[in-house]
Amino acid sequence: MSWHEDGQQASQATFNDGTIDRLFTWDEKGRKTKEGTRQDGSFLLVATEWHENGQKARETTPRNDETVLIVEWDETGQKTNEENNEKGRPLLDKSD
Repeated sequence: MSWHEDGQQASQATFNDGTIDRLFTWDEKGRKTKEGTRQDGSFLLVATEWHENGQKARETTPRNDETVLIVEWDETGQKTNEENNEKGRPLLDKSD
């Protein structure tokens, strides 16, 4: 666990056999900013991030220890990006 300077919890991680299984992070106001869960034996986490207003911001999904799906939303909840690497294509950052 880690803490913000004001005493609010900043993160919490759960481990299994030395490997992270779950991860939660919060901002200084106590709002959850990220959650990650290990699935199917992958070393990467299925991760969800949120905007300050509570709307989902980003979700990443791994398969065979590679990120295969990234979905992003803006602060109003509109999907802004979806990248799928199922066929081995590299994921590109469209903001460049």
